[in-house]
Amino acid sequence: MSNKNVNLVYIGLAVALGILIGSLMNYEKSTLFGSFARNKQEAKIKQLIDNIRYEYVDEVDTDSLLDKTIVQMLRNLDPHSVYIPQKEVNKVRETMNGQFIGIGIQFRMIRDTVTVIKAIKGGPSYKAGLQAGDRILMADRDTLYGKQYNSDKIINFLKSNSPSKVDLQVYRKKTDELLDFSFKRGYVDIKSVPIYYMMDETIGYIKVELFSRTTYDEFHKALKTLKKQGLQTLILDLRNNTGGYMDIANDMIDEFLTDGTLMVFTKSKSGQVFKNYATGKGDFETGGVYVLINEESASASEIVAGAIQDNDRGLIVGRRSFGKGLVQQEMNLGDGSVVRLTTARYYTPTGRSIQKPYDHNGNKTYFHDSESRMRNGELYYEDSIPRV
Repeated sequence: MSNKNVNLVYIGLAVALGILIGSLMNYEKSTLFGSFARNKQEAKIKQLIDNIRYEYVDEVDTDSLLDKTIVQMLRNLDPHSVYIPQKEVNKVRETMNGQFIGIGIQFRMIRDTVTVIKAIKGGPSYKAGLQAGDRILMADRDTLYGKQYNSDKIINFLKSNSPSKVDLQVYRKKTDELLDFSFKRGYVDIKSVPIYYMMDETIGYIKVELFSRTTYDEFHKALKTLKKQGLQTLILDLRNNTGGYMDIANDMIDEFLTDGTLMVFTKSKSGQVFKNYATGKGDFETGGVYVLINEESASASEIVAGAIQDNDRGLIVGRRSFGKGLVQQEMNLGDGSVVRLTTARYYTPTGRSIQKPYDHNGNKTYFHDSESRMRNGELYYEDSIPRV
């Protein structure tokens, strides 16, 4: 099938789906006409797909075509409304849930062989005795070396959807021997707070890399540990933290603000405003706070920094942050795939929206804004930042 024909089919389907999403976003749910119009549009899409599947002159993978069309359609909305295919949903959710089921190693492919970089402490491989430098040759009856497998393929052999037994054949180079390991895959934690320590007798440091489901518990544990060691001033490092769950960010903010203090609010398309206030549970409401951010600090990181700044609770140190002020909601599409659709904007306590400008035509430059800022000298020289 020629590229020209594929493009023509693709454009036609994109236009039709564009009509459908427009109707879904604007119909009146309470009226008979709205329901009737929606059903007509849905029938049109189904008919078009059936026509392509059964009548088009060349063979077409309509599932793939539909996926590409959805991606293109969402690009015309905003940069953060995204489609996640079924095969990628579990991988994305694992990161955000803070754990996965596997053997618990970090690895690299070296000379077409799976080489263990680190056995994750507390994980199945660590407990079984795998070491950095070990070469995994076989998993169960599958040979993993000499196959030109990429990392994603290797992961499919080593991970599982549920705890299950795995047999590994390993070559340990430093002792020049083949070793057999048999153990059960298990839950492996993905740490989002990898580092925390006291820098001196009163100043503590906590690094937060992501706002996943486990982040608040990890952060709270670190905070309590440092308090026992004499913490009076905290440096909270959110550099390169691209965000995550908004409610987890609010839980973290609550540790710093007094009861009844506004942390953040959101506003939907209909104008509905939802405000989040701090409670009285905070464990660090009076100590000094410094929040480190940079050009990759986004979303939930900016919510935390904005709440600290607007409430004069601490100092923000670093470079201008990414600028993501949109809130997404995950919606299932019925076949295991999902769409994360922007449903609201969030604002800092003083009413600031930190969302940077974007267009509705693919957002090609949106995610490369830091490159432009670097060329303009903003990341290096203070006086290169415009003042208005």
